[in-house]
Amino acid sequence: MNKKNGFTLIELMLVSVIFSLLILSIFSAFRTGLLSHEKIDAAANLYQKARLSLSLIEAELKNAFVYAESDSKFMGSPESMDFFSILDVYDKEGKIFSNIGRIRYKILDHSLTRKVSQGILALKAVVEEEGESFLSGVEKLSLQFAAPSTVPDKLCEWQDLWPKEGVADQKKQLPIAVKIKLVLKQKDNSLVEFNKIMPFYAK
Repeated sequence: MNKKNGFTLIELMLVSVIFSLLILSIFSAFRTGLLSHEKIDAAANLYQKARLSLSLIEAELKNAFVYAESDSKFMGSPESMDFFSILDVYDKEGKIFSNIGRIRYKILDHSLTRKVSQGILALKAVVEEEGESFLSGVEKLSLQFAAPSTVPDKLCEWQDLWPKEGVADQKKQLPIAVKIKLVLKQKDNSLVEFNKIMPFYAK
């Protein structure tokens, strides 16, 4: 009896199932790798945004100065701060010059807003206009301000308000440092916390 060359139906079905499983495994591995790449890329962008934002705030705090002997004009609360600083400004020709600026950081609708008033506008008693969104996706901002410690062998004491009510001398001074706690929300709704202590150089 002669044997016929070729594959049986069962063999063809078995090969099809194995091939399908192989393709499914490759696709699953590719999709997992793509999702991991997107997650890492999103996290890297978030960290970069936070790092640049905190660096700018730190630079502006380093250039902060006392407005007057009777009132430094520095005001701080857990979710906002308002202070005078020296700003680098570009003119129409692209040249840099320094100008007095009043800067306010404030949380509004899950965004850290930044309002800058320069020159004569900086001297207004109250900055009424809302600032522009500076950093979005902010779940929480917590600010604390360092005051000289009244306890021996302790450098400073952290407080939620500056100037603190009932402490007259604080109105005339800048804090020793500002402690910033920034919590940002990622696309997958997970939270990332950033903490930084920013000292004042000008007194």
